[in-house]
Amino acid sequence: MSGPIDDPLSTPEPWRVLPIVAIVPAVAMLFWWADDGSRASAGEMAAFATAGAGLVGVPVLFWSLDHGRTRPGQLAALGACAAVVPLLAALCSGILGRMLFDGWPHASRILEVGAPIPTYGVMPWPTFLLSLLQSTVVGATGTVVYWLIFVRRWHMRA
Repeated sequence: MSGPIDDPLSTPEPWRVLPIVAIVPAVAMLFWWADDGSRASAGEMAAFATAGAGLVGVPVLFWSLDHGRTRPGQLAALGACAAVVPLLAALCSGILGRMLFDGWPHASRILEVGAPIPTYGVMPWPTFLLSLLQSTVVGATGTVVYWLIFVRRWHMRA
């Protein structure tokens, strides 16, 4: 019988959650390769996935493990939600920037064309929505891969 002290998931440590920073970009690169990389370069995709996994994925995964949300479906849902945060934050930043620097009339004209993404430019709405969908799939897949490699093994030991 294992108590909370013996349970490796009862108190997650940084080394337990940091692998997500490598897993998510690897999954993103597989999707980029399968998609022929038409929307972004490999470097952009890897950098965005790594930053998103580090800034959003690590805290969400830590919370998930700390609160016992360790089923694959739970992790996949949290990973999907966490994965869209960076892209939505970039969109909000782009809209706010256009409003502050150019005023609402110019920002609204840009929004008719697409999503203003800082350092990228204006991304057509269908491309932006496809990127959001791809982000959710990458986030969900990345957390399921994490579950397969780590969490399942920890549960089998406990």
